[in-house]
Amino acid sequence: MDSTVKAALITGILGLIGTITAAIIGVNVGKSITQNNIQKQFNTAIGNGVNIVGNANEITINDIENFMNNYINLQEQKESLLEQNTKYFNDLTEANNKIADLQSETNGVPVFNFSDLALSIDGEDIPVNKNNSMITIDGVDYFSREITESLISDNQNFTIKDDTLFIGRVIAEKAKLTGQKEINHSSYCYFYDSISDSYGNSYADVIVLDNRGNIIYNLERKYSMLDISLAISSSAYLDMSGILTIEADEETVYTSSQLTKITEPFTITQIPINNCSLLTIKYSGDWNNRCIISNAIVYN
Repeated sequence: MDSTVKAALITGILGLIGTITAAIIGVNVGKSITQNNIQKQFNTAIGNGVNIVGNANEITINDIENFMNNYINLQEQKESLLEQNTKYFNDLTEANNKIADLQSETNGVPVFNFSDLALSIDGEDIPVNKNNSMITIDGVDYFSREITESLISDNQNFTIKDDTLFIGRVIAEKAKLTGQKEINHSSYCYFYDSISDSYGNSYADVIVLDNRGNIIYNLERKYSMLDISLAISSSAYLDMSGILTIEADEETVYTSSQLTKITEPFTITQIPINNCSLLTIKYSGDWNNRCIISNAIVYN
């Protein structure tokens, strides 16, 4: 082959290689910095000479496309490995911090010490089991149940309930009066699931007292306060009236004013029933002037 033709052919092929290289890397305007750097490096390699093998009839050029793909893949793997290395380092740092925290916690085991402690109150020796009767944990002293009970006066109870230590009476949650133990009620006491008052209001789960009506509950000394709402029945006469009285262990703790058909419904709160055992509600007045007791709640 003529040397001039061969040179022209090689020049054309190298131009084609450059075109292929640009296409492989990406010729769009938005090429990344990494792609531009790769292309520059490869162009430099081409400028320094490409391995071309041939004779007068055939020319063979190394597979540039595979070379470029392999090169790009290696670069991408390098970036991926760098990212993984950074993540592993961060994970290791976090794990080391957790280990340090756990070691700190295990090193913080509380210091405790048992002591044998006898008991004397106002110069009088009180018999208790003094063997390990006190423990000191991180500088705080704790006494045995036996010693604690000995420090409580005889008229007080010692009770543990719902993770609370009660000395004396046990505090109870709010409760409906109608749900308490009923001791006695006269023939003039009634219970209604539904009833209306003189103002047309409807009530559910109520106590209704006629003249001379009364009801007694056993509250077991669990409650100190009472809330009740009072109204007069729609069947009352205008010229009738009555008075409601509440007693705690036979001591009067509340007395209403005269209740008539035109008395608006009202609520009395915080009636002191003083942790009584027996709670008595009485109603006295004219016939057909029935008193409605609703929303009766006992609590502390």
